[in-house]
Amino acid sequence: MPPARRKRRPTIQEDILDFTEAMATVEIPNDYRRSGQEYRDFRAVLIDGTADTVQARRVLTRIFNWGSLLAPVHEEGDPYATHVRVGAQQLCQRILMALNTIPKTANEENDDG
Repeated sequence: MPPARRKRRPTIQEDILDFTEAMATVEIPNDYRRSGQEYRDFRAVLIDGTADTVQARRVLTRIFNWGSLLAPVHEEGDPYATHVRVGAQQLCQRILMALNTIPKTANEENDDG
């Protein structure tokens, strides 16, 4: 019987905290939505592919704020609200992991096979 294959854990960059600190410094104007800037930023990042770094950071910051990435999720006495918040936070965590997980190289792929 062949030996059991160990699942390779993804390599994660050490700068996740630096990344979240950089995102925290992004300023979103009070009239971000009303001015139409939110619309233009999200379109540039997600649809048109023409976004600059500032727009991309504003979009990520907005998503992380909506998902309460760094906030407690527990809602006393309301398990349903807690579950909703957990789901939103997990989505943000997955985005963060996608941005910080280094993909395998071709050599690593061949070593696993």
